[in-house]
Amino acid sequence: MNTALTIAGSDPTSGAGVAVDLLTFNSLRVHGFFIITALTSQTLSKVIRIHAVSREDFSIQMKTVFENFRINAVKTGLINTTYQAKLIKEYVEKYNLPVIVDPVIKASDGTVFSDENTVKELTAGLYRKAALLTPNVTEAEILSNIQIQRLDDIIEASHILLKNGLKAVLIKGGHLDDSKEVFDVLNTSGEVKVFRKQRLDWLKIHGTGCVLSSAITAYKAQGYSITEAVMRSEEYFNKLILNPLKINNSIGILQPLKILTDYVEKIEIIEELNQTVDFLDRVLEAGGLDIRGELTFLYLINKPADTSDVVSLKLDKKKPSIPLILNYPILGLDDFISRIMLVIKKWYPDIRVGLCLPYSDKLFQLLAENSEFQYMKLHFKEFSISELNLLEESFRNILNESERMTLDFLILFMNTTPAKIIVLGENSFNSIYKLAKILKKK
Repeated sequence: MNTALTIAGSDPTSGAGVAVDLLTFNSLRVHGFFIITALTSQTLSKVIRIHAVSREDFSIQMKTVFENFRINAVKTGLINTTYQAKLIKEYVEKYNLPVIVDPVIKASDGTVFSDENTVKELTAGLYRKAALLTPNVTEAEILSNIQIQRLDDIIEASHILLKNGLKAVLIKGGHLDDSKEVFDVLNTSGEVKVFRKQRLDWLKIHGTGCVLSSAITAYKAQGYSITEAVMRSEEYFNKLILNPLKINNSIGILQPLKILTDYVEKIEIIEELNQTVDFLDRVLEAGGLDIRGELTFLYLINKPADTSDVVSLKLDKKKPSIPLILNYPILGLDDFISRIMLVIKKWYPDIRVGLCLPYSDKLFQLLAENSEFQYMKLHFKEFSISELNLLEESFRNILNESERMTLDFLILFMNTTPAKIIVLGENSFNSIYKLAKILKKK
């Protein structure tokens, strides 16, 4: 198993510091080690006290971890003294390890974590050895000595930091409070990538920088390049930000372990789908529905963020007399029907399953004659991946204009040709039950 080490301070809220670093490592299937630089007493909005560990305690921690365990990547957070800064640099050089440095210089409330001498030592030493530096806007202003007010300033600061000897820098733009979007700027050897995301206006999140930098460290420990590690970490972060733990009315923390609970939920979904295949086969046979070709279950976790939270199970029906052939489930099928299901889930929160059947005139006729279930016809052209956002927006508009209180079936047309009938349900058994009730009319 890959391993990562965090060298940082404690945080009793578990929203930042070594606690959330370890949670992030584990959620990405990387075993975490930790070394404490300082004990802090803080709330989600205020630092009350910082107590640096002694030189002796810090050096013993470093010696014990580095000399007895295999480490794939290192992340640093709060570094409280020049001694810590020098010793970390020595060990990183000695063991030739990639290090992701989150320069935790100053807290949001203005509390100084690293004094001027420590910052000078870090700038001349560890920062230059880092595979990546991840300052926020305030820290980037200190290190680049320019004022940052907009995206262009962030990009300029990133170039300055590279000219000052850094290998790569990711400047996190969350502290530009007057911006509706958050801009994270990655600069590697002069190549700039901008990551844009919507700002959470309703909740301030504590510890976001720690989570993002520790995710990058975890992906780096798995062997990814800095650019790919950052890209994957931005996707990971965007998923977590959708479901923060709200501690009070204004401040929350991220929940890295939600990634693991999502995996468990996906496994439970696969188990349920395996149990429903025989039931579906019997319903098709009893209803006399001659469907041939590919059938697909699309099953969303309870709180999906994107198509990675869609479990897809494809089934083949060669002929009525042959049982359904079960294929391997796919996690994260990214196609336009998966995207449609995500949009449906927002309007109809109880709907999590779409049973996709090849179009059947007989089934559509029975559905049209039935007054118990509601259906909607949707006409689409062939969509490329680049047009999927347009598809989602169009479907949102259709649902927004619809007065239907419920939705049970979708009839999909590609251009003018009927393509699929999708049975919607709260779970896989519920969708099959609706299909059975329609076929019973026969």
